[in-house]
Amino acid sequence: MEPPFEVVGSAGLSKKDAIAASQTLLEIEREQGRLSTEEQLDALISKSRPKDSPTHHLFGDLWDPSKAQIYALRQRARHIVMAIRVVFEDRPEIPVRAFPTVVVKGKKGPYPMQKVFGNKELTAAVVEQALLDLQNWSRRYDRLREVLALAPIFSSVDRATKKRGKP
Repeated sequence: MEPPFEVVGSAGLSKKDAIAASQTLLEIEREQGRLSTEEQLDALISKSRPKDSPTHHLFGDLWDPSKAQIYALRQRARHIVMAIRVVFEDRPEIPVRAFPTVVVKGKKGPYPMQKVFGNKELTAAVVEQALLDLQNWSRRYDRLREVLALAPIFSSVDRATKKRGKP
């Protein structure tokens, strides 16, 4: 059964894989109702575990416990890096990530905030990423553009990103 919406591939998923995953998620919702994120992820993993599952291959090498452990440790490390905040004396009420993700010379990764603010190229890269994040947010929530409470936000995002083209 096709999902009641059009599914497109992204984030490393082909359209066929996105449809299979969507169908599995809809099946989980029909069977179990509204779930928390953790419960839904656990259910997707459980449904994908059998080798004949249409979504089994989407987990690739992660079915191998040693490879899954490395992945889990990297995810935990990623969360740790993202959780560290710094407080600047001039804005103590707004802690910011100590290691923002920066793309420099094609390499994407966390970089110390002190170095980002001390280097024009790095600051420009963070601003560029922020603009891309705004565009992505705008695309993700575009169907809510008509919600009166969000109109000023969309207007601000549009103004901020108009140099890059309308989202």
